[in-house]
Amino acid sequence: MSRYKSQRTDRHREADHPHAVDIPIPGSGLGQNLNNIIAAAATLPGGAETWGHMTPGPKGDPQRWCRIGTKVPADADRVAALFSHLEARRVR
Repeated sequence: MSRYKSQRTDRHREADHPHAVDIPIPGSGLGQNLNNIIAAAATLPGGAETWGHMTPGPKGDPQRWCRIGTKVPADADRVAALFSHLEARRVR
């Protein structure tokens, strides 16, 4: 649920960007890598958006993810390959 009426929800982001890549966020955070992820998403020709989400992890601890949504499947493949050292994986 969004905080403000004009704020986009994850449902809107998912609908506008059908192809996605997830990058796990470790307990210490992504640090400078987060800036690199956002900059890479901004330069994709098809357009991209980044947002975070959580899933239940082992032992009941939530796993945090950085999701990069793209409109073009080739862009999602490119992002997954670019951040493979951070264990990025294509999810859609």
